[in-house]
Amino acid sequence: MQRHDFVNQRCATLQRYLRRLAVVGHSPVLHASLTATGPNGIPTSDAVRPPPVEEEIDTKYLVHKAKLEDLEKHLVTASQQVS
Repeated sequence: MQRHDFVNQRCATLQRYLRRLAVVGHSPVLHASLTATGPNGIPTSDAVRPPPVEEEIDTKYLVHKAKLEDLEKHLVTASQQVS
């Protein structure tokens, strides 16, 4: 299933659920956010936008990775000398 189709399907399901609860009729802001769409047809509500991703550097992982790569080089060198 394409992302666009998935988003549309989830949006429609949520709208049906909220209508059953009669929430949309009482909240114009919620109704506007559920029915607003962008140029590509995907809802433009802040509620469906993912939060900005902050890049995190895992220094322990990088140090461990460097040690493993160094060990691998030593093992390759040692195995070539034995052959």
